[in-house]
Amino acid sequence: MLSTQRGKTNNSDQDREDEVPRPNLNPDIHGSPIWETWNHLASQANTPRRREKLKFWVEEIVADMFGCGNCRNHFPTHLRKFRIVNYMSSAEQMLLHAFLVHDSVTRSIPGKDLSNLPTFADIKKIYFPSKESSCSTVCTNPEDEEEEGEEVEEKKPVTRKTNVPNNMSSQKKSAPVSMSKKVSPTRTLATSNEVIRPTRFVRKT
Repeated sequence: MLSTQRGKTNNSDQDREDEVPRPNLNPDIHGSPIWETWNHLASQANTPRRREKLKFWVEEIVADMFGCGNCRNHFPTHLRKFRIVNYMSSAEQMLLHAFLVHDSVTRSIPGKDLSNLPTFADIKKIYFPSKESSCSTVCTNPEDEEEEGEEVEEKKPVTRKTNVPNNMSSQKKSAPVSMSKKVSPTRTLATSNEVIRPTRFVRKT
């Protein structure tokens, strides 16, 4: 009894939510981000857990993301045409499922130009690129490019060489001169035998 009441409550809440008007957006403009996101998630679904999460996203969320009311109402029909449970074996199969649903939706739009529709091979090249166009070769750091473009010169340590005559290597270094005695700049040093006498000043009368 409780479960029935809860079910009725959930349904009534959903009905009230569906009655709230929503703006109709141009599917040619606002539909592309949804399909691109779907393709990206499908190409990354390389584990069973990721594929289960994508399955839930497709069945429960995608339809409500469309800004066009007709797209939201018609989307479940295309999902029943291509059941996602039949494409759960690999990421490539999940991408194929996204492509088939998108192609089916596009072909159902009245007056749509179908002359330039992409093939699955085109989509596969984008989301399963070759090694030459993979992230490791396409994504580069701008700083690395600047370093490659500029020639950086390695600075070598500078060593100063002094020209010393060969005969100086055998000579002994002279003893340092002692500067303990202060000499007046107005007088010269006396020789070893000379005695320096003090100068007498005579006052003139």
